[in-house]
Amino acid sequence: MRRSICGILVLALMTLAGCESLPVAQKPQQADMSVNHGYALLYDTVSQVSQVDKILYLKKADKPVSELLEEIAQLTKQAKTKLDTFVKEDAALGYDKDGLPVAEVASREAISSATTKTILFSSGKTFEFNILLSQHQALNYIIYMSQTLAKQDSNDSRKTYLKQLSKDAEPLNQRVLALLREAYVNS
Repeated sequence: MRRSICGILVLALMTLAGCESLPVAQKPQQADMSVNHGYALLYDTVSQVSQVDKILYLKKADKPVSELLEEIAQLTKQAKTKLDTFVKEDAALGYDKDGLPVAEVASREAISSATTKTILFSSGKTFEFNILLSQHQALNYIIYMSQTLAKQDSNDSRKTYLKQLSKDAEPLNQRVLALLREAYVNS
């Protein structure tokens, strides 16, 4: 009797264990949501950076810096327009939720506010350093978020664009770094 109860328990455990699904890295809906979160973060960044040239109405920068800021603004304005097109073409794609925890959002807002104040309340070479540093950080983010999304997105057209955006942002980022080195490392 005891033996048959043990046998039934073993059989039941084997049956239940057989029904267990194998762990999956990400379920399709989770992967789609992850891509949407990435697009939301990229969209937020290009939207903010697309306005960088407006600082030149308030602040004076040397010609190489001001020209570079205008080129960065132009690239990110084009990127914002293209990302707007993506969301119009694919209703499943949305930029309204970035998936970040509340503390991360608050930290990012605090950093953005502090960076804005630092830039606005500086002038001359200090202003140029601050604005160039902020653009290096933003372009770096755009480059690597675009590359990451290109690997994760299943849409070939978007993948192609994201790869191109990353390639287009890279030389601008290198020019930002060159200006920083020229003025502050090699001086």
